[in-house]
Amino acid sequence: MDTIMPALVENMNVWNTCLRILRSHGFQLSLRSDDPNADLAACFWVAEKDGYDLWAGDPIQLLGLAAIHSYHSPTISPPEPYWWLVGGEDIIDELCEDRWPDEDVSGGEVEDGV
Repeated sequence: MDTIMPALVENMNVWNTCLRILRSHGFQLSLRSDDPNADLAACFWVAEKDGYDLWAGDPIQLLGLAAIHSYHSPTISPPEPYWWLVGGEDIIDELCEDRWPDEDVSGGEVEDGV
């Protein structure tokens, strides 16, 4: 059996690269928490640009949200509800069915929070 070796893995050693990419794309970056004594794990990573603020649990997730922002290039501030949606097929179910073809892995309707 061949060992699977990914080219890139989600890990803290990727965080600064993500933050540098975000900053190079004009995002203002910050850490936020309602608790002034919060440690890093309890903070949100925030990127702001053009009246849009993106909040995530870590810089890798934040870069993903920024990719959605870039994909849509929204210009309306404040943002319209669900500006981030991309319509289409349910890729989550498709991938699960490909991975586990003999099991009922349908998670029901996934509507991206709508």
